[in-house]
Formats: sequence, structure tokens, C-alpha cells
Amino acid sequence: MGGIYMNMKNKIGLNLIVSLLMLCFLNACDDPLDGTVYQTTEQQMLDEYMADHLGEFLKIVDKSDYRGMLHAYGAYTCLVPTDNAVRKYLEENRIDIEQLSKEEANECVGYHVINDTITSSRFQDGKMPTANIRDYYLTTQTKSDENGTIYVEVDRNARLLTKDVVLGNGILHIVDAVLEKPELTLREQVAALPMERYSLFIDLFAEYENYLNSVMTTDTCYTVYVQSNETFNNEGIHNKNELITRLKLNTPGINDSEALIQNFLAYHIGTGRQYIVDLMSSSAVMTKVENQVIACIMDGQKIVLNRFNSIAGYEPGIELIRDGEYADRTCADGVLQEVDGMLEIKERAPYRVNFDVCTLPEIKASASYLKETKKFEKGQLTQDIKIEYGRGSSTAAMTYTVGQVLDRNKPTLNQQMQCVNGDYLTFRMRKSDMITAVEFTLPLLIEGTYKVWLCYRHTDSGKNGPTLKTTFKQEGQEDQILDKIVTVKRVSAISYVKGADGKEKTDERGVRMVDHAAMETNYGWKQYTYYPHVYMNSNLLGVIKVFSSGRHVLRFDLEKDASLDIMLDMIQFIPTTEDQVWPMLDLTGMEIGEYSPGKEEVWPYE
Repeated sequence: MGGIYMNMKNKIGLNLIVSLLMLCFLNACDDPLDGTVYQTTEQQMLDEYMADHLGEFLKIVDKSDYRGMLHAYGAYTCLVPTDNAVRKYLEENRIDIEQLSKEEANECVGYHVINDTITSSRFQDGKMPTANIRDYYLTTQTKSDENGTIYVEVDRNARLLTKDVVLGNGILHIVDAVLEKPELTLREQVAALPMERYSLFIDLFAEYENYLNSVMTTDTCYTVYVQSNETFNNEGIHNKNELITRLKLNTPGINDSEALIQNFLAYHIGTGRQYIVDLMSSSAVMTKVENQVIACIMDGQKIVLNRFNSIAGYEPGIELIRDGEYADRTCADGVLQEVDGMLEIKERAPYRVNFDVCTLPEIKASASYLKETKKFEKGQLTQDIKIEYGRGSSTAAMTYTVGQVLDRNKPTLNQQMQCVNGDYLTFRMRKSDMITAVEFTLPLLIEGTYKVWLCYRHTDSGKNGPTLKTTFKQEGQEDQILDKIVTVKRVSAISYVKGADGKEKTDERGVRMVDHAAMETNYGWKQYTYYPHVYMNSNLLGVIKVFSSGRHVLRFDLEKDASLDIMLDMIQFIPTTEDQVWPMLDLTGMEIGEYSPGKEEVWPYE
């Protein structure tokens, strides 16, 4: 909810109307604190309300630099402890408020103040949307006590008593304890974990303290992913030597035992503070091992790390523990998380990825998926895609187009419409009033070097689609601009292999054989669908280097306006060491090898 930005003396009447409307909205929500929404009628400022109701905390405010700020125009959120809570805190910590220094008061008050208006409707289990003015994220969690009463716990040690007191310069919530800045660092928090449950992880952190000092510098924040003894034991690991044996098996390129353990520990350290809500929207997080990331994916409500599905096999990944004691544990220099499995680096070979752009989450979730064409208006596609528009582009849209419904019971072949699954994404790019750039978040790419191919349908021989510049983006690396500026257009002609008699040759299935080398040399074109046709085009965009396995971003920028829409089917990422043509794809997306048996394997079966 936005803040109330008004001058008290001139706009009291308007403030009162806004406040009453806000009160009605808040009362409409069911939650554990129904009946405790408060609205002041005189539009007091935050400090004025404290003076009337929370005087003990105001004494600390008066010792700080923040009294003027909390009295002035602004948009703040204050989580203020009761008078009894403040007295208890001072007594337990043997603090004489008269002797409190300005620095100590600033630290205490600043931990309770957020430079944003955050009503309880924005609370979620995990971190708050905005950090406090001391640059820490407070956390909230819905819990129930021994009597079954539901309540909101703030920062693991306070209970929310009164919510959403709407004031002239922000929102105030009352809690039953003083909120305290975390004192333990991540390494100290690891050392403080219960030895009976985490002894192996604790011992490794202690033994490699000097190494970790060089990895976890004091000028930034981190996320440490801890493992319990149970997760090691489930893999047959009970001590350091057994762990080294396991690591040698999965990373045969490293023989030095010390380097293996150091990499193992550094892989459990992510860069930056990664709370659960951050991991839910991340495709990968950087670690302190160079070019090694932890891949993230949502599986329902579960956050799964390092799930891989490739031609080499399926790795189910491991789950992040979302509701455990050490989930989202804020520390002085970052966040602690816990994983329910073996988190480790593995050597994986790069493999071909056929990225069907019509598998964007919001398209697949639509009732129209694989059934009928559906237009997505501006702002309706946001997951795994970012769209930029020119001025006056209010009508710009992307259309999920179903050119052919694949009926497994009545297979038919239309060589002019061979888009995989019978669908494609249609949109117009124009600098003045249409789409100007598109970014796709890609499926998982394993570390390696790939050729990138743009696969699309284009039917008009006289008019072209957009001319595109392509950029590959991955976290922690410089952007790679691909060397081909490609114009989306229909290939003018297809060259076929001819025999000594000058006649076109056919393969074992009776399908004409394309001269692939000539087509790539002359046109930068290749055949990606099994039956060759000038409407079905694949153009080479260039070569990318994937430095770390993960989900990265491919961006298309408009270089020249389009006369026609682009009908985008897929983007292929093929390791440079592999055949770029075979296997091809049939209409169902099944890979067809060059020397596979007859047509009965190619849909529609003949």
C-alpha cells in the first residue's frame, strides 16, 4: 500500500477520507488480528502517536537522530515495542536509558523503521518487501501457539499485537518485544548449530576457518546453505574422508583433497542475501566457486535446487527446507538456509536444448494451450519473459497461435505448418508503436559453448520480419553480443543433394535430402523440421559461451522495423562439438535421427 504524502495543516479533510477508505479496505481482510486495526482521527505523526501510547520507545527515539524524521513528511513503517517490552529489554540488558549513546539509539531505532509503508496485507512468511533503514530485512511468519491461536511472529522474537495504525507519515505496528539486530555472523551461526544434527558441516567450517576468511570477506553479504548429518549419511558419508571419496567421483578433474573440500564449502556459500522469496523467483544463484551456480526451480510450492534433465539422465535435485528452524535465518552478514540433500558440484557435459517459446508458464497455464489461438495483451506475459515497447504501444500484443491442433487419432501432415506441437508465438516489432525488445529466461544450459539457432515460420517471399540483434546474458559475466544480425525472412530456395546422374537424392524414408553444408554457407540456414520446406526456417544467430550452468537470458533488440509479424517457434542451443542438423524434430517435438528406421517413427506416422 502506498504511503500518505500530505501536508497536515492544509489537507486534514482529504487525509481523513483517505484514511477511512484505507480502514475499510484493511477491515475487509480476514487474518489472525481481525478487530485490531486502528485509525487515528487527528492524523498524528508517528512520533506523536508514540508520545500518547508508546512513550518508553519514544525515549530511545529522543536519544537518536530520528525524532525529526518521524515527525516530518514521509512514508515510513515503524514496528514499535510496548512500554513493558522496552522496560524488560532495558532491564535484561542492564541498560540505563540515560546513558544510552546516540549511536546505540540510532542502531536500535533504525532497526525498527522501514522507509516504505508496509501494511499487514503485504506480510508474507519470509522477509519483508523492503529492508529497514539499517539495511536489514525483518522477517514475518504466521504461527500458532499452544492454545491454537494464530498470530504473526516478527523477526523470530516478537509477536504482532496491533497492526496497521495509519498515521500522517506512515504505518505503525505494535509488537511485544524489542527487535534486535542479529549479532552472530554466518560462520558463528554455523558453529552454534546443534552438534548432534550438524557435526560434519560444523567441523568442516571450523577446520577450514582460514580458507573461509578469504572467501567470506566483510564487505558484502552471503547466503550459507547448511546440510545436516542425515543428508550426508543418506549418501553413505559419515566423515571427511568419505566425503572426499564422493567428491572425487563427481569431479574427477580435481585430484587434490584440500581443493575438493574447499570447493565443496564454497559451493555452499551464495553471493548476496537470498531469502526464500528471492529463491522462488530465481533461476540460478551465484556461489563462491568461480563459474558455478546453484540452479533453482519451483515444483508446486517446493523450491528444488540443481534439478537436471538431459540426455545424460535425470537428476531430481534437492529440496530447500522452507519451514525449518534455520530457514531464512538472518545473520549479521547474510542469511542461513538449509537444504534437504547433498549439495555438490558435478561435472556435466553440455547437451542440445530445444527451447519451445510457447512453453512460457502463462501460456501453458492457459486453457487455450495446444487447443486454440489466444491473444495476450500488454502486461499479461511476465513470467520468464520481459517485453519492451515503443511509445504509443498500448495495443501491442503477443499472440499464442495454434496453427494446427495435433490429433493423435487422426494424424495429418501439412508441410507448410511444421511448428513443433503445432503452435508458435506471433508478434510485431516496430520502434514507434510496437514491441522493441524481448528477453527470454532460458531453460537450463550446462556450462559449455553452443551455436544458437532462431527457428520460425515465414510465408511471404516479398516482405520480411524484424531485423534483430541478439545478446546472451548471464549473471556475473559480461554480456555476449552474437555476431549475426539476422533478418527474419523466408529462405529463397533450398539446395538438395544430387547424385551423379544430376537427380535429387532421397533418404531411406523417401524424403528429399537437403544439402546442409551449402545452405548454412550460403544462407546461414538449416533444416530443423524433418520435412524440408521454405516456410520453415532456422537461422544461425552466433556462438555463446556458457560459463556456469544455470538459467540465463537471451535478448532480442530490434535493429530494423518489421513489415510482417514474426512467427517464432523455438530457439535451439546446440553444443559446437555436436552435429548441428541431426537429430531433427517432428511435429510432436520428438528427435529424429539421421539413420533412424522408416517413416513410422516420424509423426504423423506413415
